[in-house]
Amino acid sequence: MFHSELLTIFPNSQHQALENSRKEAIALSLENNGELGLLISKVGGFGYFPKDEIYPVNSDGQPLRLLAQLNFSELPPLKDYPTKGLLAFYIDEFDDLLGCDFENPLNRVGYKVLYFPECDEELAYSKGELEDLFRRFSEIERYPVVNEEYQLIGTLENQYVTGDSVEFESTYKSEFYNFFEKAYPDPDEAESKMEELFDIDISSPNSIGGYPSFTQTDPRIRMPEFKDDQLLFQLSSTDYGNDVQVIWGDSGIGNFFIHPIDLVNQDFSKTWYNWDCY
Repeated sequence: MFHSELLTIFPNSQHQALENSRKEAIALSLENNGELGLLISKVGGFGYFPKDEIYPVNSDGQPLRLLAQLNFSELPPLKDYPTKGLLAFYIDEFDDLLGCDFENPLNRVGYKVLYFPECDEELAYSKGELEDLFRRFSEIERYPVVNEEYQLIGTLENQYVTGDSVEFESTYKSEFYNFFEKAYPDPDEAESKMEELFDIDISSPNSIGGYPSFTQTDPRIRMPEFKDDQLLFQLSSTDYGNDVQVIWGDSGIGNFFIHPIDLVNQDFSKTWYNWDCY
C-alpha cells in the first residue's frame, strides 16, 4: 500500500477518514508450481471434495468447476476468518455468464461456495475421479476463467478505502466522482488526482477480505439490501505471460461477498458473487 502517495491525492480534511478506513487483508499471489495436491490453496485445477457430499452441478446437470480453494491452515490468520478448514468456490464454466445472475445474485444455480471445517483426503475424490465427472461433457463449449492451476500464497497487507464503492460513500460521505470534484474545484486538478489514484498499485487485486475492486460499478450500490455485505474473496484477471493466466471476460474481476455476521459464524451458505469486465 502506497500510503504516503494517498496522502498527496486525498485532501487534508479527509486524511483522518482515510486512516480510519485501514483494514487488514490477505494479499494473494499466484504461482505456477506445476501439479498441486488436492488440499493446496489454489485457483483452477481440481480440489478437495469429500465423497459424502453431492458435487455441485448447474441446471443442466453439468458439473461446476473449481475456481479457487483456500486452505486456511496455510494462510496467515485474519480477524473473523477461520484458522483451519478449506473454503472452495465453484462456478459454471458452461455458461458464458459464468453462473452469475446479475439481476438476482442469490440465484446460486450457477455457483457454489462450500466450507469444509475438517479435511480427510482419504475420504475425498481423487483427481482422476474428478476428471471423470467432466469427461462426458468434453465436447461442450466452456468459458474457463483459469485453464491451468496456480498455487495461492498469502501475505498480510493493510488496505484503505480508495475506490468507487459502498465503502467509499460511507467513509467519505460522498460519491466517488463528486468527492474529487468538491475537493478540487479546478476540473483539471480533480481529473489529475483521480488519474494519480488509478495509476498506483493501491492494494493486491487478489485478496481475502479487504476492500473490493471493480471494472464497472459496485453492485451493492444498485442493490442496497446488500450494502452491509463485505468482500470475502476477490480474484482478478492476471497475465504473467505463459506462467499465470486468469481471465474474466475482457480483463475483468470476480468478487464474492458475505455478511459480517455470517463470516463470524462461519456460515458461507449465503455468500453471493459478481464479476464484471471492461
